[in-house]
Amino acid sequence: MKQRERQSQTPTLGGYFLIPHELLHILGFWLVGKQCRYQWGNNYVTPIGPLTYREQLVGTLFPFCIFLIIVVFSGILSGLAYEQGLHTGSFFWFGFWTSLTVVAGIYAGTAIIDLRKAYLLIVNKPLMCDDYYDIIRRI
Repeated sequence: MKQRERQSQTPTLGGYFLIPHELLHILGFWLVGKQCRYQWGNNYVTPIGPLTYREQLVGTLFPFCIFLIIVVFSGILSGLAYEQGLHTGSFFWFGFWTSLTVVAGIYAGTAIIDLRKAYLLIVNKPLMCDDYYDIIRRI
């Protein structure tokens, strides 16, 4: 058991990839007045103290909302930059905004487990229950 705990606390390459996602969790919890414990490179954030329904929901969904906003706005700007590129012949900004859209979309996809947690919180089910959305855990 202790070995399993040590392995789960060891930073991994995936944990380093998720640093922006986890920092947004920390910011989300900070916005509702909660402090968190986070070790650089881990793929989770641990809030300190008990959480209310609202605090848990905001802290859990904050990264997804931010990445979704970035995807939408950079996607719109990418389309506008493409139109401008057709007129000017320079597609630098089109490439920049399209790349940002793709990267933000990938990071929005990292929030799939957070979306499941928020769903279970909203329908008042325990984290390890079987439900229709639970197909994610079986993959």
